[in-house]
Amino acid sequence: MNEQEYFDYCSRELTRYEARRYQFMGMEWEDLNTADHTKLLEIGNKVMNEDSSLDLYLLNRDTDTRFKVWNMVARTALHYDKKFPTEDKLKLFSNHLERHFKNMVNRVLERADYNKLNQLFKELDLPEDVAEQFKRNMALAGLV
Repeated sequence: MNEQEYFDYCSRELTRYEARRYQFMGMEWEDLNTADHTKLLEIGNKVMNEDSSLDLYLLNRDTDTRFKVWNMVARTALHYDKKFPTEDKLKLFSNHLERHFKNMVNRVLERADYNKLNQLFKELDLPEDVAEQFKRNMALAGLV
């Protein structure tokens, strides 16, 4: 695969991801099936256990999508636990998932080796805010 083929592949993957995200954002909990519930419970379990095998970059990238995932996970967990999902319970559970997610992100960022990236940013003379966001994205994608 040459460079152009790789960029084309990445563009197609990004388009596919955006289409799936758009579809998910249009769904309501009632639209989900049992397989979706199982997947949401798996995601919730991984977050609660701070299992960084989740794609932290994609979850970090789209905050609105992440919060909708947390809400869907909370609603599913409360549904199967036979508890009435009140708004307060859903918000509490969603906030708990977000805290665990932030713990995972912070742990990944602390372990990242930014030496090479810092050299590159000095040579490129990038603004500090751009450089910091790029470093964060690279660490969460698992590239540093």
